[in-house]
Amino acid sequence: MIARALGCMLLGVEGQLVSVEVDVGPGLPTFTVVGLPDMAVRESRDRVRSAIQNSGFDFPLRRITVNLAPARMPKAGATLDLPIALGILRAAGLLQLSVPERAVAVGELGLDGRLRPVPGLLSFALTARASGLPLILPADGLPQVALARGLRVLPARSLREVVLRLNEGGPFRPVESLVGAKQGTPASATNGVPPQPALTDEALAWPDCSAGDLGEIEGAWEAKRALQVAVAGGHHLLIVGPPGSGKTMLVQRVASLLPPMSEAEALEVSKIRSAAGEADLSLMRNRPVRAPHPACTLAGMIGGGIPLRPGEVTMAHRGVLFLDEFPHFRSEVLEALRLPLEEGVTRLASAAGFVTLPARFILIAAMNPCPCGYFGHPHNPCRCRERQIRQYLAHLSGPLLDRIDMWVEMETGRGESDRSVKPGHEGESARLFAEVLEARARQRHRFGDERLNRQIRPSEAQRLLDCTPEALELMEAAIRKLGLSRRAHFRRLTVARTIADLAGHDRIQKSDAAEAIQLCRGWRPPVPFTR
Repeated sequence: MIARALGCMLLGVEGQLVSVEVDVGPGLPTFTVVGLPDMAVRESRDRVRSAIQNSGFDFPLRRITVNLAPARMPKAGATLDLPIALGILRAAGLLQLSVPERAVAVGELGLDGRLRPVPGLLSFALTARASGLPLILPADGLPQVALARGLRVLPARSLREVVLRLNEGGPFRPVESLVGAKQGTPASATNGVPPQPALTDEALAWPDCSAGDLGEIEGAWEAKRALQVAVAGGHHLLIVGPPGSGKTMLVQRVASLLPPMSEAEALEVSKIRSAAGEADLSLMRNRPVRAPHPACTLAGMIGGGIPLRPGEVTMAHRGVLFLDEFPHFRSEVLEALRLPLEEGVTRLASAAGFVTLPARFILIAAMNPCPCGYFGHPHNPCRCRERQIRQYLAHLSGPLLDRIDMWVEMETGRGESDRSVKPGHEGESARLFAEVLEARARQRHRFGDERLNRQIRPSEAQRLLDCTPEALELMEAAIRKLGLSRRAHFRRLTVARTIADLAGHDRIQKSDAAEAIQLCRGWRPPVPFTR
């Protein structure tokens, strides 16, 4: 007898439906899985056999062939354990209804028949909802699918529970009724799962951020302003300064400026975290801030591996990617950032074909001016030789630096006492945060979606980057004097547009253009010298 069930696999961060075809026929007892399974899928034979027997069902001692379609797509992980078991039980006549053919089932089976959550549950839920199908999933993974509103689900803790409930007719219920989507729903009414607060497009109050307040750091006004402009318009920023100048402390507090995510953005970020296997019992509400180590590999930064896993650029989607000690990253890793910085996506080649992953983040990089860090310092002499400085800066290519919008050099003329952290001087982040919210609201009104000024296309410049005659004259003078490329000039215009949004200007004023030219002036690398 042939039976069918529906499963789901991850393709990047998206779900892909998989048809599980099971044939239980005459012959010597064997259990074969075909359809490009990896080792984890092959091992599902032993997990499924033990789970069926320990759940109180008779495992058919016949020739069992399981086909996973489409056969061209490699299958990885333990996600298909549950649909394979349901297909076998259906083919053996132990499952009376053909519900598995009309529902998506995902979950890893333990040897005792218990169901365990798998990475990508939210992606699977969204795929099932888009296909108009209900979802059978482990009960412990129910909070991960809370944002898939309108989806009908059947959560269960064991294979036996799934079979018994399907034989009763498959009582699928809306996910909202199980996870307490409305505010104020008691936990007792949601099977012990904490209620999920409703998400709003924006919050009017500064969030209680554990990262700290920018007001705790004395001075560094230009760097703070650049951080605000970067967050408001989605621009990329490079901060240069000697050790101890406060670069890392500033960026660690960037979370205090990040606005809350809209529901659509929260869904995107939560889906990525779920696909990476990092989702916990609560959905993502805060924008991600990722800070990989300089030893991060190419696959760790861009994504890859078997099975394919999102990299740091995708994990930072809709948030901030902080690269401290920028020149210490490998050259191939930095060069691979070009596509994500420009287009907001990364494209990977896998056995299943080309996979496109989202990577719309704000890059904030920090570096020392030279290997020892004290080039140009008024008190500490530089100890680097010409060859060392050349090697240090060789990792940063011109095309990469051209994609960074703003450059800020930390002040070096003051003493350490003037750059001290002063606890209790708070409130600066709250003020800057309120201005960021207003600037983003203007951009949302201008674009009609979640786009930011950094994403303005050159074809839209005439319509969206309207300047006063004085501002336009100043920009043209900067082109002639600084010898700017077209990309550099266009980036200055987008930064000026963000500064105008922060100031509440409908058109780019001369003061907005002047500040943009100042922030985008570029950092002059130290001139190599010989001792």
